[in-house]
Amino acid sequence: MMDNAKQPQSRAARTARRWRMRRGASVLELAILAPALTLMALGTIEVGRKIMVAQIVTNAAREGARRATINLGSDAACNTAVTNYLSSAKINGATVTISPSADASPAGTQISVTVTVPYSSVTWLPGAALYMPNKALVGKVIMRKQ
Repeated sequence: MMDNAKQPQSRAARTARRWRMRRGASVLELAILAPALTLMALGTIEVGRKIMVAQIVTNAAREGARRATINLGSDAACNTAVTNYLSSAKINGATVTISPSADASPAGTQISVTVTVPYSSVTWLPGAALYMPNKALVGKVIMRKQ
């Protein structure tokens, strides 16, 4: 007869005991990794947003240049086209520069349309002004006036 002898534990009992001991470590690992993973996810979203807005700004410049370079095109038509394109994408605060003026340029002149949007007006993350101050997204298109 075995007096006070330690009975061998079953495999399931040993696994359960190890799991209970490990539970605290899992919570600690999650507490350390969760903020880093969240920042990586938000950073990925923000980079995607920046690329999307840069493409929209370039397309707006293309639309404006097209309006400025067609027969009887004008600076006003260019500004209206750019503003309408950006407002349909819900982007505000753009600056449009037309060089040289489409109003006074003869046919064959290259017209440059530059659209500049401050990054702080298109970011989805709060505090973007802290890590990207004075940055802008610029789209520039050059077309020959017809």
